[in-house]
Amino acid sequence: MLYSIYCYDKNDSFERRRSLRNDHISYLKKFEKQIVLAGPLLNENEEPLGSLLILNFLSKREAETFSKNDPYFLGGLFKKIEIFKFRKVY
Repeated sequence: MLYSIYCYDKNDSFERRRSLRNDHISYLKKFEKQIVLAGPLLNENEEPLGSLLILNFLSKREAETFSKNDPYFLGGLFKKIEIFKFRKVY
């Protein structure tokens, strides 16, 4: 089952995001087979304000565990995370 994970950055967190990025990318590499897409959500100025990931997991619990072990989450970057089942139609 596909799950979309929306992660919303805390305000004024660009430097925190930048300092955690290498660890975040290394973490994602462990899940390459499950990742359908992953990338930053951007504002009108092309500045990151969060992340969107779509991954293939057996359960929502796996998606939650994945998101809670992401260095971005562990480093305090996110103010909110939302996880939804996702169906690719096209």
